Amino acid sequence: MSSVYFALFASLPLVLGGAHVPLLSGSGSISISIGSNSATTAASYPTSNKQCVRDSCARQVVDGLKQYQAPARSSDCAALFKPVTVTPSAVTKTVTRLATPATTTLTSSVSTATIISSTTTTTTTDQTITSTAVVVSTDLTTVITTTAVTTTATTSAAGAAGGPSKRGETQTKPPQWACDCSDLARFSSACACAGFQPRTVTASAPTVILTVDAVTPTSTIYAVGQTTVGATATSTVHTDVTNIVTSTSTTQTTTSTTTTETSTTTTTIQAAPTGAAYCASGRLVDGTRSGYNGAPASIGNLRIEGRDSTVYEGPILSGPRNVTTPSGGTHLCDATNNNANPNPSSNGISILVDAANLCEFPLDGSYSNQFEDFFITKIGDSDSNASGNQFWGILKDNAFTPAGGCETAIAPGETILWAFNAFNVNFFLGASPSSLTLSPGQAATVSVVGYDGNGGSGTPIAGASFNGQTSDANGQVVFVAPTAPGTYRYKATRSDSIRSNAVVVVVQ
Repeated sequence: MSSVYFALFASLPLVLGGAHVPLLSGSGSISISIGSNSATTAASYPTSNKQCVRDSCARQVVDGLKQYQAPARSSDCAALFKPVTVTPSAVTKTVTRLATPATTTLTSSVSTATIISSTTTTTTTDQTITSTAVVVSTDLTTVITTTAVTTTATTSAAGAAGGPSKRGETQTKPPQWACDCSDLARFSSACACAGFQPRTVTASAPTVILTVDAVTPTSTIYAVGQTTVGATATSTVHTDVTNIVTSTSTTQTTTSTTTTETSTTTTTIQAAPTGAAYCASGRLVDGTRSGYNGAPASIGNLRIEGRDSTVYEGPILSGPRNVTTPSGGTHLCDATNNNANPNPSSNGISILVDAANLCEFPLDGSYSNQFEDFFITKIGDSDSNASGNQFWGILKDNAFTPAGGCETAIAPGETILWAFNAFNVNFFLGASPSSLTLSPGQAATVSVVGYDGNGGSGTPIAGASFNGQTSDANGQVVFVAPTAPGTYRYKATRSDSIRSNAVVVVVQ
């Protein structure tokens, strides 16, 4: 296998008004910004230990903005933030047009009969035939066909155009009045702590036009061919027939056919085996066969929620190991990093590496020698270096970890969640029950809850979407199973939250 670029997140990042600095372990506090973006004046400093670290750089910037040169110093901060352009979801319009007619052919046969007389109401030749005949008839009757064409198409709406802009990079180092800030990243974080953030610009919604062709059939009339044998004469009569009246047992059939053509695409997921996990593409893999062969090894549960989709979800076999990233190099990651735990074990970074090996998605992250841990910047196609103030966060059993990934030991059965933009959301959603076995069309109730990242049980979430239905004030949705047998996966979503775990529905 070609080398995989791993992006490893080794610490719980701190959010400074939308910016980020890593806090891994030790005596420092953890700051997390979850909820609405209330404005902060330059003279105030956030007091919640979930938002900012009050170090010398932050104090100097906040205090400096209060002094007589505040306008000029505010310009230094404002220059670091560029506008964010948001493009609304696409509007889909459907146009239906008629295509050229199609041809429908109906063939029927008439059994042997004795014809005493045959009369036509409209003919070009009048004939009276008395004979014993074998009639071989090909009737092509006028077929009146109504064709209704229903085409079901799915168009993915465009999301935010380009995502949040990077902070301005015209400055190369902090200004002189912020000399306690060792680099531009710390100065930017301190400015964000003081209330500076990108301005949002809403663009016009794009329009998607879907054209559907409907098919209209045509009609064809054939005459009856008749051959008489075994009599004094043999004749062939070609007649334009509008109606046939026969005095003996000859069957006359008039057929009117209505055809409805429906084009529907149905995706059926086969039943999942033990150890089933899913990659971003929807590919089913066995997480218990990740390829890890070290010791000690254990199986934990991992879910990675990227910017637009779930990168990985399911069990994963992992253990202590050396970890290599393009930006951080190679370092031991075994849960004893920075003296966090007494014994080596599977951890928040090793579990991520084994999932990346199994599903072949890229990872990257820098390494801190001080904390002996990685700082994750990229998992799959979600890159914090290219998305402004959106960063990766790590949670264990729905609570932010107090230290970095290499320092976070994982016991069998525990669940690790890596979430992109983890510090700008209100909730991390959960859906239950996690699995259902239903008959086709059977209804069941699904509950949606939200976790705030501080641990504890979740609270019911209203307004979440689950399979097109919206949860009520109690967080409940009435789900109706598909009519086609198979195994299906559904998730709850809400615009201000990280999507939920999958609910696996088996229809049989």
